[in-house]
Amino acid sequence: MEELDQKTYQFENRCTLTKPMVRELIWAQMAWVRVLAVLITLIEGVSALLCVYHICIGQRPPVDELASLIIGLICVAALWTVPGKSAKAALDKMKRDSGGTLCQVTIRFGEQIELRDGAGVKQYSYAGIRRVFSLRRSYALIIGQNTNILLDRKGFTKGEFPAFRDFLAQKRPDLKIPK
Repeated sequence: MEELDQKTYQFENRCTLTKPMVRELIWAQMAWVRVLAVLITLIEGVSALLCVYHICIGQRPPVDELASLIIGLICVAALWTVPGKSAKAALDKMKRDSGGTLCQVTIRFGEQIELRDGAGVKQYSYAGIRRVFSLRRSYALIIGQNTNILLDRKGFTKGEFPAFRDFLAQKRPDLKIPK
């Protein structure tokens, strides 16, 4: 990667995105999918128990029960795979945009947010941050409608993660900044 310019930045984070990191962010943003998947899974559990009950008492489960079970299982499988497929699509798009490989992303925080990746340099304002997620593998800033910036908690090459959270809280006191 080209040498970064010498502007003053308080924090710098270097991160190589992985499918688990992106999938985790998608799950966080798609709470409705998670809720729906859990509800359908519970309903499917009841349906499966009814089928087992009919078999235990020596009866054949009704066709509508079996159909409901099969359709429900297909729906559950589809819902549980949405984040993984979406993560793969997002990473594939990033690879295409950056010339075929996932490169290391460098995010610098000063007066503005500067993101450098294989596709070039982008600048963002702190005012554009809509939401912040604290994920198991990373920390995510959601900017505007289409921009997600993932930070590796251990990827700070300038500054440290706890100080960065305080810095972000000062820049955006109106946002809930998770730990």
